[in-house]
Formats: sequence, C-alpha cells, structure tokens
Amino acid sequence: MIRPIEMICLILIFGWKVTSVNEIKDRILFIRQHFSKFLLFAWSAFLIGCIQLIYWKIYAGKWLFWSYGADESFNFIKPHVINWLISYKKGWLMYTPVMLLSIIGFYALYKIKRKLFFVCFIFVIFNIYWCSAWNCWWYGGSFSQRSVVQSYVILAFPLTAFFQSISTKKILFYLSLLFVLFCCWLNLLMTYQAYTSKGIMENDMMSKMYYWKIFGKTNINHTDKKFIDLVDEMPSTLEKTTRLIYSTDFEKEDYSDSCTAFSGKKAILLNKSKQNSKEIFIPIIANKQGYYRAKVRVFTPNMEWEIWKQTQWIIKLYDNQQPIKTNYYRIYRIIEPNLWQTITIDIKTPKNYDRLGIKFWNAESEKQLQIDDLKVYFAEY
Repeated sequence: MIRPIEMICLILIFGWKVTSVNEIKDRILFIRQHFSKFLLFAWSAFLIGCIQLIYWKIYAGKWLFWSYGADESFNFIKPHVINWLISYKKGWLMYTPVMLLSIIGFYALYKIKRKLFFVCFIFVIFNIYWCSAWNCWWYGGSFSQRSVVQSYVILAFPLTAFFQSISTKKILFYLSLLFVLFCCWLNLLMTYQAYTSKGIMENDMMSKMYYWKIFGKTNINHTDKKFIDLVDEMPSTLEKTTRLIYSTDFEKEDYSDSCTAFSGKKAILLNKSKQNSKEIFIPIIANKQGYYRAKVRVFTPNMEWEIWKQTQWIIKLYDNQQPIKTNYYRIYRIIEPNLWQTITIDIKTPKNYDRLGIKFWNAESEKQLQIDDLKVYFAEY
C-alpha cells in the first residue's frame, strides 16, 4: 500500500514458519487448496492499488506515472548498503541505534524460535538490500531511514528474542536496559533537534563533523552550521599560533568591483550576472604541515533560502596544478541579511601540496553578495 517494494511481504505469506523441503511442499499444497482465497486477496490488493492508478490518471493523464524524475531509480548492482546502515548522512543504525538489539537478536531467534528465524531473516535481508538500492538512498527530508519503519513489525521478533535470551543474565540485562534508556534519550533529543524552530538537525545533508558538533545539544552556535559542508576545523590549541600570511582589502585588485564595501570602495561582488569570483592564489611555502584559515567579511541585502543556490566559499590545495583537496561551505547557512559579518574557513594540509586557491561561486543564485577584507593565516603543527 505504501511503495512497490512492499511486495516482499509475499516472503512472509509463503515462508512463514517454513524450515524444510516438506514444509515448502505443504505450503504449496495449502495455497492450491485455498487458491480462491488467494485470488480474493490479490484482487483486494489490486483494488486498493487502483487508488494510486486513478490518481495518476486524473492528474498526470497516465495510468502508470514515474513521479521521481529521470535521475532517481534503483541500482541493484551497486546498492548503498553500508551508507544506508551506518553513515552519518542518514544511516539507519546511526540514528536508530536501538535496532542494533534487533539485529543481534537474530542469533537468539535462531536458538529460541527457529521456525520464525528463517522467514524473518530473509525478509529483513531483502528489505535492506532493496531499500539501499534506491539511488537516493537517504530518502531526502527524513529523519533516520523512513523506508524501513514498516518492517519493525517483523524486527520485533528478534528484538523480543534478544530480551528473552538475556532475561536471566542480570549484568547483560541491565546493560541492555541502560542502552535502551540512552536510545530513548537520544531519540527525544534528535526529535527536538529535528522539529524545533531552531532547526538544529540537518535532515538531508548531515555530516560527521556536524553530527558531533550538535550531539547532546539543544542550542548551538549558528556558525556551526558550516560544518554540514565543511570537513576541517583548526584545533583550538593551534589558534594561538596562527600567523598572517596574506591580506587584501580588494582596493587595488583588478577582479574586484566598485560597490558598497566594508573597507574602501571596492569588494568582490556576486549577483545574477556575475556568478564566479576570480580564484585568488595565496603565496605559500610548499608542503608545510598544518592548517590554513581564511577570513573575510560578507554582506547580503537579501537571504538566499534555496539550499542548492546558496553561495559557496571554496578553498583548494593543489599539487603540480592539480587540485588534491577541496573544502567548501554554503555561506548563507551562517549569515544574516543587512549586516557585515566575519566568517572563516579552514583546510588541513595533505602531505604534498604547492598552491593554495580561494574562490566564491554564487551557485546560479540571483541574490547579491559582497565580500571584502580577505585575510589568510597559517598554523603549523
């Protein structure tokens, strides 16, 4: 009733409590004896499915309509199983860790209720494979993995078996109980982070850096949102050792524009007609190990709320003219309109590099952004 992959529930119908060849034969015989009832079931399912078909016909003009677009489909050759299960972006077990007990519980289910083990295990394996084979495996705009929620009915069996198996082992039981209480706290916290007006939880582009920035918090520094994109942050122990290696107010640069600036009369200006700044190459000493930190002042009269059009600040390290490391973030994540603000970006050095470049891209936005007073620092470790 929800999505086509629910057809795997047929595994439950045909395989429930089947553990041997003879039981398979008995199940086939049972289906033959009650074939008319199975036809009635199929007809009832079709009538329910017709609601969707009729909807498509009325609003799309077709009985069958692919509503996901050309770029979204299944890839059964390369499913995203690992990402689907444990990635920071949207891993099921990362954001619903209590279900680890259900996965572990399959061992107990095999020992305690073998007739249920095989059908439940096969169903869950197929379900994970099928859900993770979707190209947009993170099912955008959701919290954890919404595609597996209806499967909890089946996952309740190994979860119950797990607790039954440890019910007489006090230490293990109480440790598991503490883990469940932790998961309840985490669920309530993440739900608050996801649905509060503060918008702490990122529902589509979560990253490792940002996950740990907001972990356990009900309030965050607004600038922390740059770590949804950004992967490096200079350690606080190095901040006191930074030294200025480059500075410009863009007054003498041929790629800056005459406009309202923080200092002087010129700044980098991005708008509908000017989407990219010139890449600024910073004089550096090759291969020195540490962190670079760039700092600028930015101003926008109007916010760009569409995430894909938000201006990106990009910093790159090159080796022999080839970019070998790139960091970036969307500036509008952390700024407010009609206010000059100072923002920073960090990049940790790889082993070999010989060039540092900085640029800005307006990402097809029509909104205006002014950038002034660039400073670049280096902290060696």
